[in-house]
Amino acid sequence: MDTLWVPTDTSPIVKQRWISYLQAQGMTPTLLGSTSAEGWDGIEPYRTHPDGLSPLPLAERRRFYWTVRFIHWDSCRYMAEWTAALQEGAKDPNFQTYVNWNSEWDDNNSLLRICVSVSVSVSVFCVYV
Repeated sequence: MDTLWVPTDTSPIVKQRWISYLQAQGMTPTLLGSTSAEGWDGIEPYRTHPDGLSPLPLAERRRFYWTVRFIHWDSCRYMAEWTAALQEGAKDPNFQTYVNWNSEWDDNNSLLRICVSVSVSVSVFCVYV
């Protein structure tokens, strides 16, 4: 089963963006299934469904929903900041970048990696799942 990957366990910067994003959406640790003692520390991005079949409790469904939204939001935010930095470095406010989200699949139709190509088709990063 494929998993969602948000490096909050290895990057305190990403962890803070994750928490700030949730707070901006009006979420609270309780709404996302955390006990009052854990607070925001108990809220990690959703990784994968336990068995892929059974319905999840409401708090876990919320956490899954906001995890997927965060991944897209954070990726777009990152690309926008990167484009702005390139425009500043090139001293050209009209400098454009184009993002192409490519995916590679194996024979079983399982996602192998997502590659992001920007402007001159140079692969920026790949996430292996």
